[in-house]
Amino acid sequence: METKILAAISLATPEQLESGLRWYEKANEECKLIADCTGIELSIVVGVLAALSPRNKWARNIRDTWDIIADRNCKVCTFNGQKEKAIKILDSDGELRTVTGILKGEKTVNFFMNIFHYDKDNLEPVIDVWGYRLLDLAPTPKNYKVAAKAYKEVANELGYRVQDLQAVTWGVIRGSLA
Repeated sequence: METKILAAISLATPEQLESGLRWYEKANEECKLIADCTGIELSIVVGVLAALSPRNKWARNIRDTWDIIADRNCKVCTFNGQKEKAIKILDSDGELRTVTGILKGEKTVNFFMNIFHYDKDNLEPVIDVWGYRLLDLAPTPKNYKVAAKAYKEVANELGYRVQDLQAVTWGVIRGSLA
């Protein structure tokens, strides 16, 4: 698996590498903008964004986050259960434990943590459908742990934070970092 991750990294264009290495920082900046404009705590904004993220394109995910903060009855482009989680997060105290408790899913919690703490080391990677495809794995809890371990090993070997490595490979697999 490490070989597949290294192969994906080797295919990254300079632009994909640069964009991937800053992707979570830029996501954090987007969330800070929303927090600043709405007066809502950053942890809540990032939690709402993470809740609305499954099967949602990034630009739409941002738009849906703005929309649901303005109107909880708006239409969003994810699953109804995820919308319900976003509303619960909006009504929460914003404590990290509370937000991650509402999010629950490993991928979504990791997405939240990687955006909220984008500049920290020792985070868990986000393994989504693209990550599983890269590694030729079925999406199972066991495979999530196996994939996460492989990403951590490669990140350590290359001197990257795991979230940045994951963002670069995601961009390579998808063909862009939109």
